[in-house]
Amino acid sequence: MKKNIPSFSGAGNKAVVLLCICAAIIMISSAVAAAIQRHDRPLLISGCRTDAYVSDSSDILSFARSLGYSCNTLSQRSIVIPADFSAALDRYNDIQKPMGTDLRSYRGKNCRLYTIPLRDGRYMHLIRCADRIIAGDIDNGCPDGIFYPLTKKNPPDIEA
Repeated sequence: MKKNIPSFSGAGNKAVVLLCICAAIIMISSAVAAAIQRHDRPLLISGCRTDAYVSDSSDILSFARSLGYSCNTLSQRSIVIPADFSAALDRYNDIQKPMGTDLRSYRGKNCRLYTIPLRDGRYMHLIRCADRIIAGDIDNGCPDGIFYPLTKKNPPDIEA
């Protein structure tokens, strides 16, 4: 008794197979391109290329520590990068550009703002969109609202 085995001899079946192969190639190419792009977009902090990819609060604290700051806690909240930039946001964006980030490309995006108290009384603020830190600053901890670009601390104040 012969069993009927499906064949791909019909023109319609060949087209379906070809379409599936093309879709698989596109998906694999997209995944490879995303992985390559991920490693090609570090932040430039104190002249050093710094990996900006984080997935959770623990990674955020590790990132802050990698810059030489002592920190153990953080607070976080959801924010949306405004579509229209105020003068203050333009000034803030100006300190992000030397790190390799332009917040204008994130307009309207949902992000997370992390505030990290530092041992010296200042605060580090980091903005994460998806799995990448896209902005950051260190403020002086005073009500005057002065903030500075992210820098590596030298010497580091990390506790042993």
